[in-house]
Amino acid sequence: MKYLAPAVLWALIILWLCAIPGQDIPNWKLLSFDKAGHAFLFFILTLFLFFGFYKQKSDGFFRKYFLLLSILVAILYGGATELMQQYWFENRHADMLDFIANSVGSLFSLPVYFFLLKKKLFRD
Repeated sequence: MKYLAPAVLWALIILWLCAIPGQDIPNWKLLSFDKAGHAFLFFILTLFLFFGFYKQKSDGFFRKYFLLLSILVAILYGGATELMQQYWFENRHADMLDFIANSVGSLFSLPVYFFLLKKKLFRD
């Protein structure tokens, strides 16, 4: 599972960002990049998961279903971070639109994989 290290590290960065107390988050008056930021974080997480699961044993379960597993893990993690914000983190709350942005970012990794990465990074 050593190939999943970048995904785990990125997931920890996401968790750290989600745990920042609400009063410490900068409030940008001109533009809010909140939803785009959520989508970007989970887009990158899903790409790291693609790579990590794909690099597992060539005949294994993770290798065979790496796309589905990556999307599923990223979406579930996005939901979990929103629940943690609601119940555990100081001055934060769950937001369904954040969860949707997380999921959209994760799903957007699929066309990027099929059109850009499949032939270059995922060769045996």
